[in-house]
Order: sequence, then structure tokens, then C-alpha cells
Amino acid sequence: MKITHSKEIEKAITIGRHSILKPAKVNIKTTDGTIVHGSINLGFDGRVSDVFIGSQNPFIVLFDAATSKDTSGRVLILNKNHIVWVEPEDDTPPSLL
Repeated sequence: MKITHSKEIEKAITIGRHSILKPAKVNIKTTDGTIVHGSINLGFDGRVSDVFIGSQNPFIVLFDAATSKDTSGRVLILNKNHIVWVEPEDDTPPSLL
């Protein structure tokens, strides 16, 4: 299995023809008022909005996640029903929004 690091702006890590990691940084506010900062994997969805609107999965996985109460580097699994808003961070390329 050959792993190559893509130099494209999406920073996709590929194995063969399949994309396994295409990170995008986001800020998420939950219904209890918690703000979570972290990265989501766009995978085959392509855009941040596709992960939240187009995906049938009721959960979002964040990695390198942090809240005001916790240190960074955590993995969090959030239920989409408990998300108030999502804000892509400024360094997310416009093609991935």
C-alpha cells in the first residue's frame, strides 16, 4: 500500500484513488452554548456544507478539537441535532465551503 501526500490545497491524503483525509477547520456552536473548534474530514463530500446538509449520518466527527473547557487534540462526535451553527475558519479554501 503506497501512501502519498498531496500538495493540493485540500491537503488530501490518498491511498490509491481513494481520499481518506481532507481536513477543514470549523467552529461549531452547540445547543448548550459550547463553542467547539476543530477539524472535520470532508472525505468524498467535497465541501463543509455537504458534510452538514448533504450527509445522512446524524453525527459529525471532529478531530484536533478543543472547547473553552478542554485542551486541544481531542476527538469529539457531535449529534447534528445539537448544532446551532457552523463557521468554516478563514484558512478553509473557498472551493471547500
